[in-house]
Order: sequence, then C-alpha cells, then structure tokens
Amino acid sequence: MHPAEWINLFIAVITGLVCLATFKILTANRETVAVMREQIRASTRPYIDVSAWIRPGEPVIMLSVKNTGNSGALNLKLTIDQSFYRNAEKQPQNDLRNLHAFKEIAVSFGPRTELKFFLGAGHTVFGNPELCPPKFTVEAKYNFAGEQFVEVTVVDLSPFLMTDVSKDPMTVQLEKLNATAAALVKKMG
Repeated sequence: MHPAEWINLFIAVITGLVCLATFKILTANRETVAVMREQIRASTRPYIDVSAWIRPGEPVIMLSVKNTGNSGALNLKLTIDQSFYRNAEKQPQNDLRNLHAFKEIAVSFGPRTELKFFLGAGHTVFGNPELCPPKFTVEAKYNFAGEQFVEVTVVDLSPFLMTDVSKDPMTVQLEKLNATAAALVKKMG
C-alpha cells in the first residue's frame, strides 16, 4: 500500500468514528429532549388530589377534591364506588353519588380549584358504617393536552377514629371574648 492509500484509509476510519460519535451524541440529545418534555408536561399538567380532613376546631370530617396542578383539568368526571350518606342521613340528596360534582362532567376545573364536601360528625360517620363506609374510592377522569388521565384515590377514614379535635388558640380567645361580651350585655339589659 502506498502512503497516500494509508492516509486515505486513516481519514476514512477517523471519519467513520466521527460519524459514530455524532450519531451517539444525537441519540443522547433526543433522549434528553424527551425527558425534558416529560418533565415540563409533568410540571404543567393538572393533578386531582382527593383527601379527607378534619374541619379545624370541630369534630367534622370533610372530603376535598382539589386540582393541585398548574393547568385546568378538562371534562372532569368524578365517580365514587359506593354510596356515602352525609352525616348518616339516608336520603337521596345526602348520597355523595347524587351530588352534582359526582353526576355531571365539569367542563373545566382550574388550578387550585377545590371542592369541599361535608361527610359528617365523626361519631355519626363512624357509628354508621353501612351508610358511611370507612373506605371508599374516588375516581377522577379528565383531559389535558389531548391526553386522558385517570386518577384513583382510596379514601380511608379510619385514621381519624378516636383523634382529638384541636382548636386554634385565636378561636379559643375569641370565644372567651364573645362569652364575656354576652355576659356584659345581659347585665346591662
């Protein structure tokens, strides 16, 4: 082989290696862009959070459905897997399944929008498991950016059984002030 042929072969091998390296870099960049797109989508999409909580200062259990994401959920459909009668009052209007939010589709459910539902006083809820099941499932179906999402949440009320109701110190002071004012009005009148 002549020196010119060796040089051409060397250049061809180097060119092939550069092409291979460029292809690997391109593939890595594509994967990076795909991951970044998914992260952006995840940070901007809606998330429907369903949770039970105790109303501050009262022995009352509440249910919250909140969009904790940064975009609106479109065509939100909430369903509950079984009847739950608020405060154990067995009338059709007290069944969560019959409430508008669980029967109709919400065209748009904006970011930080929250629905709060009264479930009942703790002793009433826990004293009537046939009307107020301690565990139930809420399903949220909605659309965002041409894609449908389904989020299923099991709501378990049992951790709230035998818990104490804490009062806000400011509320306690206001109640004392109100009682004092009422006593003064009674003495004056």
